[in-house]
This record gives sequence, structure tokens and C-alpha cells, in this order.
Amino acid sequence: MNNTRKIDGPTPSGGVYAMLYFYDDNNNPVSEEQATKAYGVEFDENDKIIKETYFLISHEKNDKNTSEEKREDFDGNTIEIPSIK
Repeated sequence: MNNTRKIDGPTPSGGVYAMLYFYDDNNNPVSEEQATKAYGVEFDENDKIIKETYFLISHEKNDKNTSEEKREDFDGNTIEIPSIK
């Protein structure tokens, strides 16, 4: 089971890539599809951490019965992320 996803940049904070780590309500590592929480880390070109963000994940269904994810960081910002198939 893989609980990580790498995203090549540029990242919102100017990094060259980011790593997302996915967890359930009990902070156990789980797949992205099962996750209720995520921890995101942005890195610069020297692999130095430049920003860390924590997310809450809600798996909701829209009118077409397709999955959409809404992630809320601890600053109260909601980020909608389409499902990856």
C-alpha cells in the first residue's frame, strides 16, 4: 500500500516538487482513496523543506455521482481536488 504521492512543481510556495502523505482518522498510513487527512511538504531544488501543510479530506459525491475531494488546510482554506482515475 502506497500512502504517498509526488507532485512535480512548481508548487504554490515556489518549490520544485511536493510530497503528499495520506492518513486515516487514527493517523494510520492509508491509500489516497481512503484518507481523511493529508500532510503536504514542499521542497526547493536542494531538497530543503520550504512549507508544510496539513489537510482534512472529505470525499463527497456531486450530482453526476462522481467523486470530488475537498481538502481544508488549518488556515480554513478549502481546496477542491478532482479524483484521479
